[in-house]
Amino acid sequence: MNSLRRLFLMLALLSASFVVHSPEAHAVDDKIAVVDFQKALDTVKEGEAARKKLEGMYESKRKQIEQMEKDLQSKAAELEKQAVILSEDALQQKQRALYEEQMRFQQIYMQSEQEMQVAYAQVMEDIVQKMKAICVKIGQERGYTLILETGQQGVLMGAGGVVYAGGATDITGELITRYNAQNPG
Repeated sequence: MNSLRRLFLMLALLSASFVVHSPEAHAVDDKIAVVDFQKALDTVKEGEAARKKLEGMYESKRKQIEQMEKDLQSKAAELEKQAVILSEDALQQKQRALYEEQMRFQQIYMQSEQEMQVAYAQVMEDIVQKMKAICVKIGQERGYTLILETGQQGVLMGAGGVVYAGGATDITGELITRYNAQNPG
């Protein structure tokens, strides 16, 4: 009987703590804002300049990859034409060589894409850190309890995960304006 009474007491205390700590209990006091870092990255002058610089750095690599792809397509078309006149052994040997070349192409392509993504993330991380500091200032100035990231890309920060933010103020525009003022880029 004593243990049953303790269980009821614990359940009562537990449910009381949910009532006291429920979001509805604090909703009146809380000010929530949202920000889209990906949109801001795409918009701020420094982000645009960094993206153009990265694209320029990888343009020659991109052209190289495109040329490799064209060469592979040409070799595949040529092999298809020769298939009727080649011996079975010669055809298999050329198919193997083409397959190996396609595998090397895919490795080079994937490595290049990965290098580009890593370079992009490294360059943009500095900008994101500056943006976060600005958001903290905005939050402090305006008395926000919480600022949530709403961007769906989440390349640098992880997916935002905010599906609905009905009463939240979007501070992305203010972030962009302040960032550009502090970092003319």
